[in-house]
Amino acid sequence: MFGNRSQTISGELFTGQVPNVLLFCIQTILLTSIVIYCNAVNAGIFQEESPSKMFIFLGLAALLLSLFIIYKYLTYYFIGYIFLDKETEQQWIDTFSSAISLSGVILFFPTLILFYAGKIYVYGVYFILLYFIFIQIVLLYRQFVLFFNKKNSLLYFILYLCTQEIIPLFLLYNGFVYLFNAKG
Repeated sequence: MFGNRSQTISGELFTGQVPNVLLFCIQTILLTSIVIYCNAVNAGIFQEESPSKMFIFLGLAALLLSLFIIYKYLTYYFIGYIFLDKETEQQWIDTFSSAISLSGVILFFPTLILFYAGKIYVYGVYFILLYFIFIQIVLLYRQFVLFFNKKNSLLYFILYLCTQEIIPLFLLYNGFVYLFNAKG
């Protein structure tokens, strides 16, 4: 059991799969930062400024999103190490990594629309919003199937949602509010 898992991880490292996942995660973070910047400029939170100020904002937004994703990975590993078997933990980490990597691919063209095409801006925003809602529903369903498939554990699932999903999103939201107030 343990040898198979170590062979899988070492096989991924040598075949280049882990660097590809990391590259797609970075792409997702950068594209989401650009989406947030475009929405802030379009909403009038701050005006288009010099490219250096735009890159500072994008860097700070990417840092916030990176910290959010790293926090999620670390807590998933910690919870999986304590409460789950290795196979279920690995399935969940693979699902989460795949969702983030897929987001980098799917968000590319809508982000281009947001950044360059002003007339169809609203369609890009709605597509990205619907995509994020859809991916969150898929992840919640997958969490429920992997971890809480018993009928009497609904209370644990609600507690899990509050501690693992809602509180980190609240902290991320407060970070962006602080960032917008600092830039505005």
